[in-house]
Amino acid sequence: MSDDNLKDTTDTTAVQPTPSPSPFPWGRPRVEGVKEHFDRAYWFCAHARRTTDARPKLWLHLAAVYSARACVEIMLEAAERQELCGFDTEGDKANRAKFENHIKTRLPRYQLLESIRIHDFHRFGLVPPIPGMHMETQQGPVKLAASQGIAVYQVGPDGPVQHVTGNSRIKEQRPLLIRNGTYFDDETREFLALEQVLGEFLTALRPVIEEFAKISKG
Repeated sequence: MSDDNLKDTTDTTAVQPTPSPSPFPWGRPRVEGVKEHFDRAYWFCAHARRTTDARPKLWLHLAAVYSARACVEIMLEAAERQELCGFDTEGDKANRAKFENHIKTRLPRYQLLESIRIHDFHRFGLVPPIPGMHMETQQGPVKLAASQGIAVYQVGPDGPVQHVTGNSRIKEQRPLLIRNGTYFDDETREFLALEQVLGEFLTALRPVIEEFAKISKG
């Protein structure tokens, strides 16, 4: 698979995965693995657009979320193992953090996508909204610690609102607010459909993967 085989996510008509040139295209296993996951994510999204049933649509979008995050995790692992030129001069964790800071500002909805994957895989599992019902969940945990004052965490029409006084604190662990099938982005303070989150992320991910392929040592 060449670097040119990374698909442009704006083309929604092509839903077939890129054929592999051989059964074992593992000259550079991390690069090939990232491209494989990118193709999967794109394929899942393309099929989700053609699906009208809410449950399988969510399944396909969540499968795309997993593969999109897998692209990131494989690249971060490469940086941690000093396999990327320009990100190989410090300790393993420092190299990983340096590369993550390098790419995360280029990938919109980075934190939101990570939170969606964590909540679906590790915490409660996500479900589609029930038609005709208002459904809203604030997933956490969110810990309130009052000390010589108050700690208030409320969810209003425009998202979460915090208020603390004294030495009180509010500690969030990747909170996720879901309202009628849309997901709240804490950075931009807006509710977004998962299709939009994935579309923006995957569009920006393509050039990041191309750069990763160029600086990868093997």
